[in-house]
Amino acid sequence: MKVISIGTDRNIFKKESAVRARVTEYGALFEELHIVVFSRRALGHKKEQISSNVWIYPSDSFLRIFYIKNTLRICVEILRDKKLTSANTVTTCQDPFETGIVGMKLKKKFDIPLHIQIHTDLFSPFFRYSSVLNWVRVHIAKKVLVKANAVRVVSKRIADSLVAQKSLTIAPMILPIFVDKEKIENTPITTDLKKKYPKWNFIIFMASRLTKEKNIPLAINVMQKLLLEYPSIGLVIVGSGTQEKNLRALVSHTKLSNNVVFEPWQNDLISYYKTADLFLVTSDYEGYGMTIVEALFAHCPTISTDVGIASDVLKDRVSFACPVGDGECLLQKIKIFIKDNQLRETFTHEAVQRLASITDSSRAEYLQKYKVSIEMAHEKVQKSL
Repeated sequence: MKVISIGTDRNIFKKESAVRARVTEYGALFEELHIVVFSRRALGHKKEQISSNVWIYPSDSFLRIFYIKNTLRICVEILRDKKLTSANTVTTCQDPFETGIVGMKLKKKFDIPLHIQIHTDLFSPFFRYSSVLNWVRVHIAKKVLVKANAVRVVSKRIADSLVAQKSLTIAPMILPIFVDKEKIENTPITTDLKKKYPKWNFIIFMASRLTKEKNIPLAINVMQKLLLEYPSIGLVIVGSGTQEKNLRALVSHTKLSNNVVFEPWQNDLISYYKTADLFLVTSDYEGYGMTIVEALFAHCPTISTDVGIASDVLKDRVSFACPVGDGECLLQKIKIFIKDNQLRETFTHEAVQRLASITDSSRAEYLQKYKVSIEMAHEKVQKSL
């Protein structure tokens, strides 16, 4: 099987990046893997062969509006130069939006089987109405998905939403993003938050892009109320993004600078998970919520809005997944964890067990399922002939 992958992650052009290492692994699953990435010409990215059977190509677009046109042209050249046909090739698209349009056009013109991946909760009203662009994307997705031969989603939440919307004529395959539980558990602590911030007796940790949909102001508002009862707690926010300046101003305006700190994004999040008292997620929507998985595998008690995988692992006899935007619920759940160490430990242990039951235990297992999900697109085309 030969695969053309359409994506948007430009980190693939960095030699030591995690995404480049990951796609090299994917390449071992197929005869050939050609990855075309939406990229501006000004960035200077070049076509490159990164392993014996994996090639990466920038769309080399002068402006964003040319991403689809330029990527389609490159894909057509790959089909021609590598002699790829509908009999031996599948197109996989990293989303059902702009990259999905390219895959849909390749299917229409060359009958190349179409595999769509969905990593975000696209039918969440918080996603749909967060911007005009996302509203348009939802409508694009509906057109793309009906043309798909196979669909991979990263959570049951997304799968259920597709069924509810009647957007598919096929059943989606649920394949969560792989997180290495054993690696997280065995990683030694190199940074201890309790030693770094000794003035706090309870540390809440957040890690995310500082963007609108992460709703960090909700966490700051909750902290403001918590401090009235627990003045010695602290919040560490690790990340960067378009909202950082506004968030720092909000912390200053609410006079929380002694209890809320920002740190830049870093690779050693595991130490932070392991030494925090609580991991907090306040997002308006998530497709999966990989940080929730990482935190739990590090045995860090976690409270989240009901996004991504949260309802699957943070709900049992008592729920620590709150309705989106419900600051009062988050406030009360955090208070419970502050007061009851035993409950915090017991619930976390049970959440880890629930998580382990719905995620792949090894990378080899995950890779095999990833391969199968793409092959399904080709198999369904063959059966229909």
